[in-house]
Amino acid sequence: MNVVSLIGRMTAEPELKQTTTGKTFLRFTLAVKRSFGDKTDFIRCEAWNKTAETMAKFLKKGDPVAVSGTWNVDSIAGADGKTTYYNTCSVERFYFVPRVKSDAKGAVNAAYGVASQAAASQFTAPAPIAVDAKFNAGTPFDPKFL
Repeated sequence: MNVVSLIGRMTAEPELKQTTTGKTFLRFTLAVKRSFGDKTDFIRCEAWNKTAETMAKFLKKGDPVAVSGTWNVDSIAGADGKTTYYNTCSVERFYFVPRVKSDAKGAVNAAYGVASQAAASQFTAPAPIAVDAKFNAGTPFDPKFL
């Protein structure tokens, strides 16, 4: 089964594009902090059609977002004959994640929840809104889990 779920931040302003056949798509990079250590991975993602349009309309650089979809390995043949492979997350669904203000010690991480009671009172956004509510119920992206 090919399923991937990521929570991270948009690294740039989303720019909606169109193919020559009229399909809309959005390519973006998601900065995903690892659950251990201080490393961050930058994951190439793409969304198509209504998902792409909705993401471009409501998200901006730095916004936290949760995405789910499939993992693809694509390739490009270079002018020198070498093939370059790259990984892409094809986004099928996305979820808004609330922004959280950090307490004095920086103990809040929006992707993993609130780490202190002081920070809990500083929410600046409502609970996550699922784009696909039927699929969202009972998953880790369900608001009752965040």
